[in-house]
Amino acid sequence: MSSKVASLESKVASFSKEKASLLARMERETARRQSIEDSSARAAAGANAAHSALSTEVATLRREKEFADTALENERAELSAERRKNISLADQLKNRDRRMREIQTELDLVRSNLVEGSNRSSPTTPISHFSLNGSVGENYGMWPVSGQNSDMSDIEKAIAKSPLLARDL
Repeated sequence: MSSKVASLESKVASFSKEKASLLARMERETARRQSIEDSSARAAAGANAAHSALSTEVATLRREKEFADTALENERAELSAERRKNISLADQLKNRDRRMREIQTELDLVRSNLVEGSNRSSPTTPISHFSLNGSVGENYGMWPVSGQNSDMSDIEKAIAKSPLLARDL
C-alpha cells in the first residue's frame, strides 16, 4: 500500500504542479486579454473622437464652401452688371463722338457758308465773334441777340435749318 500511496502522492504532486502551471498561464492570458481589451477600448475612443472632430470639420468646410459659392455668385452678378454698364457707357461715348463729328461737320459747313457769304458786299460779323450759345455780335450790337424780336441773321437761319445744330442749341 505504501507504494500505491507513494504513486498517488507522486500523481497528486504532478497534478498540483500542472495545476499551478495552468493557473499561472491562465493569469497571464487573462492579463493579456485585459490589456488587449483596454487597448481596443482606447483605440475605439480615439477613433470616435477623431470621427467626431472630422465630422465637425467637414460640416464647417461645407458651410464655408456654401458661403464661398454664394459670394462667388454675387461677385459674378456684380461683374456682369458692371460689364453691361461699361458696354452701355462705351456705346454712349461712341454715339456722343459720332454726334460731335456730325455737329463739327455741320458747323464747318455753316462756317464755310458764312465765309463765302462774307465775300459778298453785305456787312457781316467775322466768324470769330460768334459764341457757342448761338448769340452773335453781342458785344458789337451789329446783330440781334438771340431771343430778340427781329429778323434772323444769315447764321441764325443756317443754324435753324441744320437739324443737328438746332437740336443742340
